[in-house]
Amino acid sequence: MIENTESETGMGNATLTIWQTSDVVFPGYIRNSSSGSGTLGLAKRGTGKLILSGANITYTGTTTIEEGTMVLSNATGFASPVTVNSNGTVEILTGTAIASNVTNNGTVVFNRSNASTFANLITGMGGVQHA
Repeated sequence: MIENTESETGMGNATLTIWQTSDVVFPGYIRNSSSGSGTLGLAKRGTGKLILSGANITYTGTTTIEEGTMVLSNATGFASPVTVNSNGTVEILTGTAIASNVTNNGTVVFNRSNASTFANLITGMGGVQHA
């Protein structure tokens, strides 16, 4: 489990930076503080693929994909605003719903086996693909 505990010490919001060059799957919990008001954000760096999987990916701080690929797989509770920088990609798989806007200066890939509607804004100069 990855959780922001900063609000328990009076510090507030926090950002987790993940820097990896190999592919990693994380099927666990990533969430805001369970006992306070602090939010957790995520910054993804490095050329590897980070796969966040499951309904327990529920943090609401900003996600910034600076480089490499972040894959959201069955992330039904995902509510983080997403920023994709020019060297980054976010791939949204079947079963994932993004409940926030995306600022895209890289690539957004919808890789879904079912029809779906993205009800939020995608802004920026990046590409959008359907795989």
